[in-house]
Amino acid sequence: GPFYQLAWTLQNEMLFYTCFAVLILHRRVGQCLFAAWFMLVAFTFGSSWSSPLLHLVATPFNLEFLFGLAAAQIVHAYRVPLPRVIGGLGVLLGLGEGGE
Repeated sequence: GPFYQLAWTLQNEMLFYTCFAVLILHRRVGQCLFAAWFMLVAFTFGSSWSSPLLHLVATPFNLEFLFGLAAAQIVHAYRVPLPRVIGGLGVLLGLGEGGE
């Protein structure tokens, strides 16, 4: 595990941004990489791993990055109805998760 307990979030972010850089540099390779990553996380959901690297790559927290990519693609491709209402609901949902 990381030296600092909260560093796991940075590890996940660096993994995502590395994959995103691949997507920017080579779209098809990046798309395949994200698809493979999503399938790995989905198929290993609920499993426990002894390998720290596999645990980092397959953690369900990475689904949030992947769903964020999907949301960005939907917003880019389609007109979002009532964007302020949807944004406000997103803020309220985010505030509701802060009590952990």
